[in-house]
Amino acid sequence: MLKIALPLACALLASIAPVAQAQEANDSVERNVFVMGGPFSEGYFGDTLAFWNVNYESNFFVGMGYQQFFHQVPQGLKFGVEAGFGARLGDKSSAEAWAGAVIRYDGWQLGDFRIATSITGASLW
Repeated sequence: MLKIALPLACALLASIAPVAQAQEANDSVERNVFVMGGPFSEGYFGDTLAFWNVNYESNFFVGMGYQQFFHQVPQGLKFGVEAGFGARLGDKSSAEAWAGAVIRYDGWQLGDFRIATSITGASLW
């Protein structure tokens, strides 16, 4: 699996520089690069909503992704695509890559901060 993830990681990183230049030329297309990570919880997703009372595993995830949005509607919804790769590290390590359609809502502004939610319908490798 690492033999597949490493070339994907290199291709994604190589795409970052041209993205910054392309953004200036075409403001109607939004592009984002993001990183994420953290420990796994021992329970189900719903158990993590009370984040102050969660039991965490020693395993954790680190990853990086790229999003490109092509269409926006007046209600604040954006539609696009996402691709990324990551590693699950700990007792048993593995790598994964994903790609799929993404929908994002940019609707909550709190002072200088904007809270956005998104969901990706992805295929994992």
